[in-house]
Amino acid sequence: MVLHSAVRFDYDPAAAAPGHPASHLTINSAHCRIACAAPLHVGRFADFVFRHFYADLWAAHHGYFTGGATRHVGERTLTDDDRASLHLMWI
Repeated sequence: MVLHSAVRFDYDPAAAAPGHPASHLTINSAHCRIACAAPLHVGRFADFVFRHFYADLWAAHHGYFTGGATRHVGERTLTDDDRASLHLMWI
């Protein structure tokens, strides 16, 4: 398995500040913080990574990912500033 790009999800409400959303996705650089709707369940994150970076493995083990793909961990954390910028939202 080769990781094409470093992808990390962070949730730290104590560190939330302008430019540093409480829930965010980081891609390749610590300075890339894309605001996310809410804390993300590890199963949902694994589903996201495998679905988009390892589609063949995801398809081969679809049943494994099904349960985690819809799990929620907490309440929405987007601020008005986060909503005004490009951000990730899910149902």
